[in-house]
Amino acid sequence: MFFGWWVVAGAIVVNLITLAAFVHAYGMYVVVLRDEFAWNATLLSFGFALVRIENGLLGPLQGWLVDRYGPRTAVSLGAITLAAGLLWFSRLSDVGSYLGAVALMAVGSSLTGIASLNVAVVHWFERRRALALYLSTMGTFGAPLLVPLVVLGFTQVGWRATAAISAAVVLAVALPAAQLLRHRPEMYGLRPDGGAAPEDGAALTPVRAMPPISARQALRVRQFYYLSLGHGCAVLMVNAVLVHMVLHLTSTLGYSLAETSGFVVLLSLFTLAGTVCGGFIGDRIERRDIVVACMLGHFVGIVVLSVASAAWMVFAFLALHGISWGLRGPLMSSLRADYFGTASFGMITGLSAMIVTVGAFMGPLLGGLIYDATGSYAPAFMAIASFALIGAVFFILAARADRSSRVATAVA
Repeated sequence: MFFGWWVVAGAIVVNLITLAAFVHAYGMYVVVLRDEFAWNATLLSFGFALVRIENGLLGPLQGWLVDRYGPRTAVSLGAITLAAGLLWFSRLSDVGSYLGAVALMAVGSSLTGIASLNVAVVHWFERRRALALYLSTMGTFGAPLLVPLVVLGFTQVGWRATAAISAAVVLAVALPAAQLLRHRPEMYGLRPDGGAAPEDGAALTPVRAMPPISARQALRVRQFYYLSLGHGCAVLMVNAVLVHMVLHLTSTLGYSLAETSGFVVLLSLFTLAGTVCGGFIGDRIERRDIVVACMLGHFVGIVVLSVASAAWMVFAFLALHGISWGLRGPLMSSLRADYFGTASFGMITGLSAMIVTVGAFMGPLLGGLIYDATGSYAPAFMAIASFALIGAVFFILAARADRSSRVATAVA
């Protein structure tokens, strides 16, 4: 089997374990922290927003690290750091230790995240790049399936012991999986896609990639900023929902934590369905058009959540938001590779993260501030949904690479 698929397998496992241990489980930890320490929604939201701030600040450094030393080194270091943060988190006693532990986990989650993993996958595939990226993110969207185990841990051994056990799992599973993440196929005498010729003499990729350019050159073209701003709007919505959906379902709609964990699993299943669908169409349909349609799906879904008063409305939100997320998420890296090539992909992704992070930081904090000011999540989710439309506009403004030579002429 072409080794690129082992790289994809390693990315799946790393994503599955690290995201389940912290990012997707954070909404559950928020509930127990609120009950134990009586912290308000703004403080709890700031903790998650801190993760996104660090991701952005680390972006250029992480991009350089991955391009220079390879994703295996970056992800291995991140797994160790995340485990250390989880151990500290299991012993927190005040706001200072809470923010310190979250900051350490933020560094670990950034280094083990898609900014590192996608660099490996992108280098190993060209014709099947969208399919490979969709498969590699199966761990991202499968991680919520493990959230009920976190809730079970809360009830059986307590949240502190659960955090410590999660640290051990990261070291025992994610760290070994990271060793599959090799940098470039050329370093091992191989070619992207295994050197196979395109079927019927034509590539499957519907967008003709521009010649590879440097990070400095990418900063001179408007497509870099449109894609980054659109991505920032997308993660604003996703992160806000990750943090506040659980609080909304438990405190506003009256569902128990166990019932809410079931909704989290259902969201993951819808997201996986979108990912599977994307694997079939991502290399055949214009990717930017898919992304715009998904942003509209996010908008409708979050609006439904803001006015939800019955279970069927929650299900409708989960379907719209989940499928849109599963379709859109993996295409962010594929679009950047289409527009800018792979020569400096890690650094370009890291620089883009500095813009994307603004949205990632604003989402959870905006939701918490509006809720604390109004006492209701309805206006909070309506405000969050509006960014879906803004993001769709940014993606529309990004010129198609196969219909414009402006990227090429801007860097000539």
